[in-house]
Amino acid sequence: MNFTKLACCGALVGASLSMVACDGGTTSNPPVTQVYVVSDLSIPTNTGTMGVGFNLDGQVDDGTGTTCAELTPDLTSTITSATGVDNAFAALVPQLERTLLMGRMIGALVGEQITAGSFILLMEVSDINSYTSDSAVQVRLILGRVPGCVSGMPATCMPMVSGATIAPGQTFEQVMVLGSAVSGSIAGGRMTVSTPSLPLALSIGSSSLTLTIRNASIGAAISASALTNGEIGGSLQIEELAVSAESLMAGAGATVRTVVGAVADLEPTTADPATCASIGIGATFNAVDAEL
Repeated sequence: MNFTKLACCGALVGASLSMVACDGGTTSNPPVTQVYVVSDLSIPTNTGTMGVGFNLDGQVDDGTGTTCAELTPDLTSTITSATGVDNAFAALVPQLERTLLMGRMIGALVGEQITAGSFILLMEVSDINSYTSDSAVQVRLILGRVPGCVSGMPATCMPMVSGATIAPGQTFEQVMVLGSAVSGSIAGGRMTVSTPSLPLALSIGSSSLTLTIRNASIGAAISASALTNGEIGGSLQIEELAVSAESLMAGAGATVRTVVGAVADLEPTTADPATCASIGIGATFNAVDAEL
């Protein structure tokens, strides 16, 4: 709980359980906790100079310079219009879908896993004083499942859906917490938070391709009922991606090192600054209210 924030507003509370916050939003007293479940997630390709993600290296690169980061032009966010977005992976999405994913679109694969109940990602946001402006909230990322889910009986693991996405208002069991709770904030009705690691496993037949997004930043418009216009940005370590690709298809690891390494835009190596060890990636998502 942010005691400094509460102290600055304490004189205004009086006997009311709801008030106008010192930072301009409607606040709850006591703070509330809200759980959301990701209802759709996609890794889109870029459109010209526009894409999704975050500025991960703190600079805006225009394609000039000497390091691999500087030589790869950054994008502008299609969601927030922020500049300096590091997402060189976006340009590789069509090739990835055509080769490693056997023609399947990433969004469709993830959507199938979500509605089948095999990828239930929950975000628990606590210490919410205001959905408009709040200097400190706590966020936990949790892998979950449908209560009563039985391995080998797919029908028992399927959540209720609305169209092609998860329906709101459902209860899920906690399977695994993805790291410790991290601090975030809300400004202008949009929550932002960073987490050290966000794993995403894409099932392809009996195999899977694991994308472990490192130093991930997450942003979304937040309300009591949903997270909308969500955006994820982070980096993929090329060697980790190569190992995962090799487990999916013999020889794919070498291809990843060559193809992805040629356009990688993060972590210039000391031995050769024109070579990067990681590549920026961006994703979009929406989430609906849920219970744990």
